[in-house]
Amino acid sequence: MGAQVCACASLSSAKVNRSPIEELQLFKEYYVTNMMTKGAAGKKKGLRESFKDMGGGNDGNITREEMVKYLKKNAYPGDASALFDLLDVDNEGLVTTAEFAAITKEDFIKNGPLMAFKHFIMYNFGSVDGAFKKILKEHDDGDAKLEIEEFTRCLEALDYKGDPEIVFKCLDEDKDQELTLNEFRAAVGRICRADKESAAEVRKSARKNAKK
Repeated sequence: MGAQVCACASLSSAKVNRSPIEELQLFKEYYVTNMMTKGAAGKKKGLRESFKDMGGGNDGNITREEMVKYLKKNAYPGDASALFDLLDVDNEGLVTTAEFAAITKEDFIKNGPLMAFKHFIMYNFGSVDGAFKKILKEHDDGDAKLEIEEFTRCLEALDYKGDPEIVFKCLDEDKDQELTLNEFRAAVGRICRADKESAAEVRKSARKNAKK
């Protein structure tokens, strides 16, 4: 989707270099103040109604065109196209009801695009360092850091199915447009620890339920 993101960059009238976390927070604030307006019988609209308003009512999916059109029409202050890329975790070109509902979770970034990337590198390379070194091998100028275009090209060459640009922005926490091994290791390491903690919590809950 890397090239697709670039092609859609012109859809945002005021381009701001926000991180995925900042874009997600901006949309959450916009959703509360602009989309959760009162609906029928004085009830506030929930995620389901908002999903339908954005174009998901007819087929259960929101396309990029539908999301961008709705948000631009309703004065969304962020980058609607970048938001779509962030929510489209499986990179299928559609935002499903499950993907849309996931934005309410505090750990959406860790359990969305970064978790998918973590599973990819651990399955294919076995370790964080091994993955980074393999990506660098695809990058031919010998530099020990990657810019977003290089990172995107390398992951596409490795047949990564997700959105490399979104992953890069999630990993590049200092927003200097460069990704080093230390940043790569720190970000993915946190995801691995969170994954282990979550699995441990599930096992603990299962043992507790088994004793009942």
